[in-house]
Amino acid sequence: MGRLLERIRGSVRVRTSGAAPETVLNLCAALGLDFWDVRKDGTELELTLYRNGAARLLEAGAGRGIEAQTVRRRGLPFLLRRLRQRWALPAAMALFLGAVWVSSFFIWEIRVSGNETVKTAVILDALRDLGVHIGACRLTISQERISNEVLQQIPELCWITVNTGGSRAEVLVRERVPRPEVLDRDAPVTVYAEKTGLIEKMTVLNGDPLHRAGDLVLAGEPLVRSRMESGSGTGGPRLVHAMAEVYARTWYERSAAAPLFVLEKRYTGRTETKTALVLAGNRLNLYFHGGNPGAYCDKITEQKKLILFGAVLPLTLVRETALEYVPEQVPADAEAVRAELEARLLAELESELGVAGEICRASFSAQTENGMMTVTLRAECRERIDAERPATAEEQRLP
Repeated sequence: MGRLLERIRGSVRVRTSGAAPETVLNLCAALGLDFWDVRKDGTELELTLYRNGAARLLEAGAGRGIEAQTVRRRGLPFLLRRLRQRWALPAAMALFLGAVWVSSFFIWEIRVSGNETVKTAVILDALRDLGVHIGACRLTISQERISNEVLQQIPELCWITVNTGGSRAEVLVRERVPRPEVLDRDAPVTVYAEKTGLIEKMTVLNGDPLHRAGDLVLAGEPLVRSRMESGSGTGGPRLVHAMAEVYARTWYERSAAAPLFVLEKRYTGRTETKTALVLAGNRLNLYFHGGNPGAYCDKITEQKKLILFGAVLPLTLVRETALEYVPEQVPADAEAVRAELEARLLAELESELGVAGEICRASFSAQTENGMMTVTLRAECRERIDAERPATAEEQRLP
């Protein structure tokens, strides 16, 4: 705090001679002056005082035979005095601060959050058509207009708002929850086999079953038709929405292949760094040649937005570093490759079966040819195979 006060008020370093150092210190005490950083060198004395105190000491010492000279001046008052002779510098500073203040009324960064299925680019395109883009004046943004227009253009959204501040626009969205499909219980529907399998269990909730446990059915074959007899036996057949749960044994054979070598990167140590400035979307390269240090290289891009007083400036510093490497072919561990292929095949099959299915038995076989390993999975599973579709005209025809 004391150092900050010294900078604001201004301090002067004074060297005295012609009198004993004790006389100078007593004079400062008599005048009530604050001083510090006292250094004695024989009959000479150096001390630091505030700007006004130094002037009083020089004036009082002249009448007492004390020779004093100023060694250094430091602080805001002296800086302003020097700048007064150099009007271009404060003018440039004022112009810069004015530009920063004006730029705070424009949008230089847009962030979108809350979207999962709707792509950010789609939202930004819709906002751009409504005047919300990089370089747009945030004072012209109408929340009500944006909400109405964007929700009409993107029906997958149910809510959107744009919050602006500090040259940054925060776009918050909420996606519409799809309405669940309502089954028409009166529409004639046929239950068919979604996959080929041997029926183990068949529970018919509505409709006329065409198969029973122990039957082998093919994919696409009807299992329960939408036509059934009336309960009384006198009303004749009628059309219904067939429903059933059918579990069957199914069989799968899947293969996957992978090379028995891997490519590793051997870095040569050659690097190349390029720096560029992006001003309001316009790129200014600060280098004179393009390209990469070699045919193969990793590129690392760093972007840093410039922020002043909490406001995002329309200036981004981009640094691109290219690391050259040479790809080398290295033999892979055959057992590790086989284990990875087996795990991948199992994961794909489990994902296809879902939570209602299970793998009863599984076996693997591997074959190596021309530097490639092929792993084959053969599995017997138990899963639900029923699915529904609208009954065809022929299936709806009543006798």
